[in-house]
Amino acid sequence: MLPLSYELELRKHVMKSITVRRLLGLLLFTFPLFAAPPQAAETLNILAIRVQFQQDTDETTTGDGLFDLSTSTDQFQIDPPPHNKAYFEDHLLFAKNYFEKVSRGQLVINSDVFPADPNTAYQLASDMKSYNPNTSPEAVNEGIARLLRDALALADADPDVNFSNYNTFIVFHAGVGKDVDLGFDSTPQDIPSLFITQEFLRRTLGVDGISVENGTVNVTNGILLPETESQEGIQLGLNGILVSNIASQLCVLDLYSTEERSSGIGRFGLMDACLYNGDGLLPALPSAWTRLEAGWDTVTDITQSLEDEFTVSSTLSNTGNRIYRIPINEREYFLVENRYAGNVNLDSLQIVLAEGRSEFPSMKEILLTGVPNDVTFSPTTGVLTDIDNPDRGLPGGGVLIWHIDENII
Repeated sequence: MLPLSYELELRKHVMKSITVRRLLGLLLFTFPLFAAPPQAAETLNILAIRVQFQQDTDETTTGDGLFDLSTSTDQFQIDPPPHNKAYFEDHLLFAKNYFEKVSRGQLVINSDVFPADPNTAYQLASDMKSYNPNTSPEAVNEGIARLLRDALALADADPDVNFSNYNTFIVFHAGVGKDVDLGFDSTPQDIPSLFITQEFLRRTLGVDGISVENGTVNVTNGILLPETESQEGIQLGLNGILVSNIASQLCVLDLYSTEERSSGIGRFGLMDACLYNGDGLLPALPSAWTRLEAGWDTVTDITQSLEDEFTVSSTLSNTGNRIYRIPINEREYFLVENRYAGNVNLDSLQIVLAEGRSEFPSMKEILLTGVPNDVTFSPTTGVLTDIDNPDRGLPGGGVLIWHIDENII
């Protein structure tokens, strides 16, 4: 086994692969872990429903309770209106493409958006603030659970919807999510976004699930998301928070402190702050540990070596070894991976494009300027539906070494 003190020397960096050299040890012995035969793809069949509130003029919430169906004249606006059925279909298309890449084809996403009419939404009987009284955490949680229940009840009344066809449920509501800390909160009664678990429903509503289809289907969890995350003049995409909540549906663990709301792995993995990489358009790939836990990747174990070089292929590569494991003891080890952020630094390009302007260009403009052949924006909705490498939103690229302590996990 390798000693605790070790050194990795960067030998060369050739586009999408990195070679590192072990300088300590005796022998080289590698073998793949979790190298099971390819398994059948898992399928998420998503029912996405659009609900809006009673129209209001309340200044403690963003918007007026209805979906924004106006028309944008800004070609570079992130997630522009109208926020209609096609808009949400394109966001779900991004999620489908994202998970096809990160799971290496082992997760398939199918989705339908209701109501069927392109510009209407299910109409709730209450205004937005009734679902977030902003009085106590318990009252807010109860309001969030009620919103999921009321939204599903409206969809259940629609004869076009058959809940038994789906295993994942998303409610897109009008307005902005209470998800981003911009300092002073001028709209404290916006609705927080959340993956709602069965335990959450038990604690808040005293039920094991939400009964639909005349009691034949029991919905035990669901995802609650807004129509947009853009607010107070700051443009943010919905892609990141969408795919991170879908990952929660898949039982992927959060890698930040849910109690203290403090960051754990930062911008280098899906289940932390990286959901807002690239202004929310470019959620990073899951960390090496997450991909292994999900069964989406394999690892090569290095127990002993002597003056050997190892090529670390990039995360999305189809050849070579993408993850190395260096054991410390039975439950503690290092994972080494190569996160390739591309040959265009988007942050630097933003600074260049901002010269002579009064404000920074949007990330949409940066992508269309810097990597136009590697991104796909819907020509009808303006939503980013695909990118060759979601890690383009990382602050940098290269060898990333994770220290994993399963006693803490």
